[in-house]
Amino acid sequence: MELGAAAYFILHRYSTMETVGPAGSKEFGNFVSGQIFKALTSVGQYLLPIIFLLGAVSSAMRGGKRKSLHDRILIEENPNELENMTWPEFEMLVA
Repeated sequence: MELGAAAYFILHRYSTMETVGPAGSKEFGNFVSGQIFKALTSVGQYLLPIIFLLGAVSSAMRGGKRKSLHDRILIEENPNELENMTWPEFEMLVA
């Protein structure tokens, strides 16, 4: 969550910076690259926090599933419960 907020505030700072037009033809390349950077930060200030939020939600869901799988194995009285689980479930259990 903090990473998303930090990404927003850092990129927002760059996306709202004032740009000065080129004084001559020699400065045109720097101006264009600055405009491209500003456009990327304008999009990134919203896109990166969303990506980080989706990653956090996904991690929390996997953690909950891992905990419920672990609890199921501890509570289960059947000694062959480990043999009955799928390979991805086993990998999640030992991860």
